[in-house]
Amino acid sequence: MKSISPIVGTILIIVMTVAIAGIFYAFTSGMFNSIISSSNNLVNQQSKIISFTINNVYCSNNILYFDIYNKGNIPININNSQIIFTDNYGNTIPVNGSNIICNNGNIIPSGSNSLCYVNNYPCYYNYKDYIKSMNFIYNGISYNYDILNNNKFNLPPFSPYFFQPTNPTISNNNSQGYLAQMPQCNISNNPYGGANGTYGLLNCIAINYGEISAVVWFYLPPDGQGGLFGITTNQYPNPAATLPILYVYNGYLHGLAPSVPISPGWHIVVFESWASSTSGPFYFSIYLDGQLEGTTSASSSAFYNYSSTFPYSDIGATYNYFSSVAQWFFFNGIIAYVAVYNTVLSQSQVQQLYSAGFPNTLFSQNLVVAYLLVNNTAIYQGPPPSYVGSWSNYYFVPWFVNYALLSQMGITNPQAITITPSDSRGLIPETQFLGPIPNNLFSWCRLLQGVNVSVPGSVYVNRSFNVNVQLTTIAQMQYELPYWFLVSINGINESQVLSIDAWVFSSDAINGYVFANNSSLTAPPKPGNYTVVVSLPVCNMMWTEQIAVDPPPSNASTTDGNGSNSTSPPPTNSTSTQPGPGTSSSTSSTSSTTTATSTSSTSLSVLIDALNVVVVVLIVAVAYILYRRRETVVKL
Repeated sequence: MKSISPIVGTILIIVMTVAIAGIFYAFTSGMFNSIISSSNNLVNQQSKIISFTINNVYCSNNILYFDIYNKGNIPININNSQIIFTDNYGNTIPVNGSNIICNNGNIIPSGSNSLCYVNNYPCYYNYKDYIKSMNFIYNGISYNYDILNNNKFNLPPFSPYFFQPTNPTISNNNSQGYLAQMPQCNISNNPYGGANGTYGLLNCIAINYGEISAVVWFYLPPDGQGGLFGITTNQYPNPAATLPILYVYNGYLHGLAPSVPISPGWHIVVFESWASSTSGPFYFSIYLDGQLEGTTSASSSAFYNYSSTFPYSDIGATYNYFSSVAQWFFFNGIIAYVAVYNTVLSQSQVQQLYSAGFPNTLFSQNLVVAYLLVNNTAIYQGPPPSYVGSWSNYYFVPWFVNYALLSQMGITNPQAITITPSDSRGLIPETQFLGPIPNNLFSWCRLLQGVNVSVPGSVYVNRSFNVNVQLTTIAQMQYELPYWFLVSINGINESQVLSIDAWVFSSDAINGYVFANNSSLTAPPKPGNYTVVVSLPVCNMMWTEQIAVDPPPSNASTTDGNGSNSTSPPPTNSTSTQPGPGTSSSTSSTSSTTTATSTSSTSLSVLIDALNVVVVVLIVAVAYILYRRRETVVKL
């Protein structure tokens, strides 16, 4: 046998040693682990998909709700999300995931739907300062939603002064608040022996009818103070003799009736007075939050038989009562609703008013006039149809007027004159307030008698169709109340906001009690039986109607559910809009395709290098085997 040349043997040993060392290095250095890991990552990243849909963003009872559906295959942790709201001036309001609470927990499993709400950021309708866009951020991925123009709302951070003056500090001159001067009448023959002449509305009712009940809903801030009702000889800003009928000072509610302690928050107070005869005595009672707190009497009263007239009946301010310095004191909280009756209400009736909230039409046969603080109203200057629209500022306006009772006192104009501490008369500056009255007090729902919903019996897939909504109120609406409905298919597929303005001169009015409007929806892309859902979130009410969605016809151009010709479009992702706040909805999804592509390119390079090493080793091994085989053959 011929032996191998020492040189060739040395070369083969070196080559094999290098090859083995290379393979060993590849394993120990993690080269093949990278191949395995990158391959696993490629599979995992391609299979982990984050995808979700936001639906039904709406404001109810000053809470902003939204519905999220997890379309991906991994859970979504809401705590790791963030929402950035941008208003029409470019200001931003960030809301962290810690302020978002979902009804099924903040971990949303794959394929699950959850209703969430934003905590500590109350929402409210606003037509001047409002949110333009909502940017939802999750895992570093940003999704923007534009707010529809017809659904304007705002979202201030929570504070105990919600719907309070923007500067809650009580200053020495008490330069916050507003005063509403009520209408005047002329008394030519005072039956109680008092002066004749011009009086404000409170005196007018007491002198003409011998009894009166004045109702006020108000918010008292911490350390709140100021006048609620007063009658004066001169109007602000002039010095005046005054009789403060109701006022708050040093934690107590004071006035003609007994003083009672009062805490910060929303309250209803009813002041009542009546004369037992034209010579007295005269009685005064006070109710706080539906409970009678006490009654007093007097043999004479400036309310009935003073030697001079009180031409001004004011809401929200009195003069020279709380300090030794003669000055006007405005109430530094919020007076939201006032109703004046020409009778003494019973305790049962007072409790009904307390339970009903405001505004309401209870005991309207004796209700002379009611005033409401609003920011979206048609202000009228006399009997219908003399209306003037105003939609930009808060204003203390007549909400209910009994023209027959006013006429008995010779009053034709029920309008209140609003005066601010800067002596601005008319609209109350919107900058004085943060938001509206909570809906549990402001009772649109109590004025709603019924709602009828109608839809076509069937419609083709992807076709538009109309949803008609008709509402009936319990009385003619002398003041505009906007009802915001949310209209959708199966509650999530597509939704639209439908606004119905309930007042006698609305374009939605069929008559004085019935109002209607319609909204257009698009049928789902799959045939089947569906439910059209119409909801009124502020009242927690819902109505449903069934609709059949039929397969597309054989021809391309057909008649849709409304009787119009249209061409069937391809199925598309659904969008949604919302009630009150109303936000366009969008599907948000992402996967790791881009990252996986980059990672796979790197992994491929590593794999090629490793294969090159293996090929070299195989070539050397084959060469060695062929060489030994040749040597064996030569020997034979």
